[in-house]
Amino acid sequence: MREQKKDITMHIVNRIIVFSFVAFVFLLLFSYDTSPLYKWCHSDTANYMLEGILVEKGLVPYIDFFEHKGPLMFVIQWMGAMLTGNKIGFLLIEIPFLTVTLYGSYKIIDLFYNDQRKSIIITIIALLLNRIYFAGNMTEDYCIPFLVWSMYFVVKYFKCDIDNDIEHNVKYAFFYGITFMVCVLIRMTNFLPISVMIITGTVLLAVNKKWSNILKNIVDFIIGAVLVLVPFVIYYIKKNAIYEMFYGTIIHNIKYTLNTNGILLNAGVFTILIVNLNLLMSLLIAISNFVTNKKERIVSLSLMISAIVGIVVQLGMRPNLNYMYIWFPVYIVACGMTADLVQNNKIINKVFGIFTLILIILNLSCAFIFTKSMISYDVNKLTGIEKDAKEITKLIPEKSRNSVLAYNVKSEYYIVTDIVPCYKYFMLQDWMCSVNDEMQEEFKEYIESGQAEYIVENGENNIYNENDGTDNDLDYIIDEKYEEIGRNDSFVLMKRK
Repeated sequence: MREQKKDITMHIVNRIIVFSFVAFVFLLLFSYDTSPLYKWCHSDTANYMLEGILVEKGLVPYIDFFEHKGPLMFVIQWMGAMLTGNKIGFLLIEIPFLTVTLYGSYKIIDLFYNDQRKSIIITIIALLLNRIYFAGNMTEDYCIPFLVWSMYFVVKYFKCDIDNDIEHNVKYAFFYGITFMVCVLIRMTNFLPISVMIITGTVLLAVNKKWSNILKNIVDFIIGAVLVLVPFVIYYIKKNAIYEMFYGTIIHNIKYTLNTNGILLNAGVFTILIVNLNLLMSLLIAISNFVTNKKERIVSLSLMISAIVGIVVQLGMRPNLNYMYIWFPVYIVACGMTADLVQNNKIINKVFGIFTLILIILNLSCAFIFTKSMISYDVNKLTGIEKDAKEITKLIPEKSRNSVLAYNVKSEYYIVTDIVPCYKYFMLQDWMCSVNDEMQEEFKEYIESGQAEYIVENGENNIYNENDGTDNDLDYIIDEKYEEIGRNDSFVLMKRK
């Protein structure tokens, strides 16, 4: 018995070592904003990294700076900032999260395809096939480990327990509760990929009149969720920011989601196909498995519904590829089904083998092209912005650098100049405040008050400049209250009159 436990432990350790190495290499190559191979940090990752740096400096989220993400995201970013003080710290935080994701994915595939070495290979291939949706240090990366393991527990119940009339394990429900609250406290909508599977399991328990088991699962789900939530509630109550936390985490997110309704639906057919490629594949695989494998119809039906829900949700969102990465757990189940279909049917084996090979080649080609273009983008465009940011900031006296606001400028400016924002709506203010009239009015009053001694705006040649040339009310107010004292290709510096 002792030798058996030792073998199991070594098996787990070996898998963790393998997946840790895969995670490290993958992140080093493809996590552009945190990998030391690439110089610049941009996009949403820069926002999160800056927010981690601000928390490390002692600022309170939602009070000293605003972001419509949950407080757990700030804790994760604070850990990254605290480790090294630069982007490598955030890479070190990503590695264990991706390792746990890969190990959970392997366990899911192993439920369908009982060949451990091949299951590892399939897991790695699945990760590469999702490369096009991967951004690095995004909200999805920190929710997916919990979602993947929740998916594993659900699928395990569907495949192994339900046929034997075994009640649903309340420990699984406890973990679902943890997963739910982790997602809410990072980005609320990230819980969707697992929700359909859990609801399906609950319906099946109700059909079988397992009322006592349902009640026990609900209780354990709530306990798991509350255990994650309580520390944050206590902290923000102490900071007199509990309403602000719930507003930023939930209410503003709902407003933002409603405000983006139908954007992808208006995009071109090619964009819709690329964004939904893996969900469409998952749907087709689930249908094939439903038809050919009677024993797994519950899993197949649940996966079909999950894929359809995912496609519908994505059609209502912005065409950001990283939004698709959150559906990785659904795709992993589809990969497991594919492996199962391949080993049981020679014709399907050939079809899926060729189809998968083509997808791998296409996806890796896209990854190579994107990496090459990203490096070129980094050198030719973003490095110029960094130089311009440092150049324009030299015009600001050291003693006044605590009174600088970047108006409609991205967070990268603060990172490369080591300036702490002087106001809570610190970046892309027109966009950030667009879903809340009170926020718009509050920011307008701040500009009118002239509290910021300096305002930095995008220059005409800044690649991030989204100004269509039409002045808004704030532009007139800034022109009235401030005067231009410096300009380069990327930025314009205004000083209070």
